[in-house]
Amino acid sequence: MARNENGKQMPLTTETSADSSERRFRALIEYSSDIIVLVNVRGQVIYISSSITAILGYEPEEWMHNPILALVHPSDVSQVQQAFDDLLQTPGQSRRVDCRLRCKDGEYRWFEATSTNLLANPDVGALVNTFHDITARKQSANAERNQERFELVQQAAHIGTFEWIVPGDTISWATEAEALYGLPLGSFGGHFAAWEATLHPEDRERAVAEVRQVAAEGGDLDTVFRVCWPDGSVHWLRALARVFSDEQGQPYRMVGVNLDITENKAQEQRKDNFINMASHELKTPITSLIGYTHLLRSRLKEHPDPQVHLFLDRKEAQLNKLTLLVSELLDMSKIQMGQLPYQTKRVDLDELLREIVEDIQAITTTHQIILQDNASVYVRGDRERLGHVLFNLISNAVKYSPRANQVLVWISHDEEQVLISVQDFGIGIAEADRERIFERFYQAPDPLEQTYPGLGISLYLSRTIIQRHQGRLWVESRKGKGSTFWVSLPLESRE
Repeated sequence: MARNENGKQMPLTTETSADSSERRFRALIEYSSDIIVLVNVRGQVIYISSSITAILGYEPEEWMHNPILALVHPSDVSQVQQAFDDLLQTPGQSRRVDCRLRCKDGEYRWFEATSTNLLANPDVGALVNTFHDITARKQSANAERNQERFELVQQAAHIGTFEWIVPGDTISWATEAEALYGLPLGSFGGHFAAWEATLHPEDRERAVAEVRQVAAEGGDLDTVFRVCWPDGSVHWLRALARVFSDEQGQPYRMVGVNLDITENKAQEQRKDNFINMASHELKTPITSLIGYTHLLRSRLKEHPDPQVHLFLDRKEAQLNKLTLLVSELLDMSKIQMGQLPYQTKRVDLDELLREIVEDIQAITTTHQIILQDNASVYVRGDRERLGHVLFNLISNAVKYSPRANQVLVWISHDEEQVLISVQDFGIGIAEADRERIFERFYQAPDPLEQTYPGLGISLYLSRTIIQRHQGRLWVESRKGKGSTFWVSLPLESRE
């Protein structure tokens, strides 16, 4: 009640009550934690609450008379538009949809949008929209879904995660990781020594050394090893991990995964067994064919038709290619089984390189092979195997530079190593393929490179042989600009 100037009470007028209700209503809207938006039949904003500033960063006037859909994430526009169209056909009804709205800084937040059609209400005349921020709820739900997916992936792909605190040698394992070692839940000891004890005796020293080295120097780990289960079975695992440093920059913890690759290894073994068997079976008939070819050549030595000798030359060349291919397959099979023999002795590398260059030059008419060196150098190794590597590198340089006319071969040394380079001016190698060309059977996807025959094993064999000699083999190349293959080997002595 109000009082007049004489102090008597008077009833409130209808206008005063309405004004008070409107003020309370506006206060509720303006201080709401939700965004209230009124839009007309064309979807244009005719009112927006000031709460938009705290939530999305806009001033209300920035969106007056603009289409509300301009705020909606492009991927959500279609469902919001569909809900809007349906609502226009149902006066007095409401629709709810989850969508993302763009903040002023360009980020998006999730909202639960509830729209009610009050176009027919003379006091409102609009679609009333309430946007309730559910970003935290969505993120939590997404995190749970991602965790579920990750756990399913671990189970399906036989992956187990682990964390190793390097200074204390303590390891924590996920349930899936313990299963990869054939151990019951919670039975894996939380120390490095417990993991080491599971390793196959033939792999233990190498695997431990590799892991320790990465842990000490930092970086990434990628290694393969066998583990012995309590039931006596042997399983192959691959470890992928990364080392993280502490505030002082010292390696502190290694986080990674173990993957069960037992079946992959079994398939590789079956494939290697087949290659080994097929190569041995091919060797005998090829040897016989070469013998018959030599016999024919001797009997037809005086034959007057020059084409006969031409055909024999071509046949012999193809048989030589086939012989080389079978030899490489056999060597690869022996490498996989750890049975490739090496006859280590003192090798005059300069002399060997000159022999290889002369042999290839004798059968190459398109390229001049230029050898540049400065001294006679010696290494410890298998002369035949090293010669095989040099032959591969130089003959490949000729093969993959069809429009060039020379190959450059350099040999040099310092106090510790000898360095050999083979440079061509051919098609080059794409960056993505520079490391993969040393993998078994790898064929570059470039159609230009696929025009050159081969199984993709010569570089794999070459790198393996050089590594067995404690050396390195790598390539530097630019697509269309040629390639340079480098070989480094420990130097024994020089004269």
